[in-house]
Amino acid sequence: MRRKTGRFPVKIRFVWALLLAFAMVAAGCTVSQSPLPDTTTTRQPADVPVADELTLHTEGIGPYEVGDEAEFVIAGITNAIGGWDADSSDEASPVQLPECGDASSRVVSWGSLALVFVRGYARETFVSWSFGFDPVSGNSDDLRGLGLRTEAGIGLGATRQELEDAYRAGLEITNQPAIDSAIFAIDKAQEPHLSGKLDSSGPQGIVDLIQIEPTC
Repeated sequence: MRRKTGRFPVKIRFVWALLLAFAMVAAGCTVSQSPLPDTTTTRQPADVPVADELTLHTEGIGPYEVGDEAEFVIAGITNAIGGWDADSSDEASPVQLPECGDASSRVVSWGSLALVFVRGYARETFVSWSFGFDPVSGNSDDLRGLGLRTEAGIGLGATRQELEDAYRAGLEITNQPAIDSAIFAIDKAQEPHLSGKLDSSGPQGIVDLIQIEPTC
């Protein structure tokens, strides 16, 4: 797969991430973790996956599913690919959070992989992920070399043709020629579903963002 550095300034890329429900700004930060209340959840990351087993899908990422406890997911991903780069629970973090109704949200990121968690009903749980917007650097490059892909084999750097071949009738692409970009959705009528962005509105466009929609 070929990759190319985002051609737009961070400000424009931030607008795109906001429109796609992952509003984050580039920033470095230290990390602190909020304690969780006692729950009856007993799942443990005993069989830790490696990075190439962290398949991106609508139910979650690898073995970690939407609805799992936040610390269970964070511990498992950390064991697989290393420590995170940004955590919005840090008081000094300027990472902007998605609106999640009455629930408070949290974003933890590993390079361009960002996971969203919400706290509600005395639990903090995993609700969605995005891959392709790094809140530390503000670009779409896979700086940590994670190489994550969907079950159909689509990841950052996939061509428009590869995207069309993988999803066919389920794929909807909307060109945005004014800013030379395009957005896409896969099986849009379903909730949740995959969506994302191409870095060009033409046939030469490549995937530089993929995520679960809605965010929370």
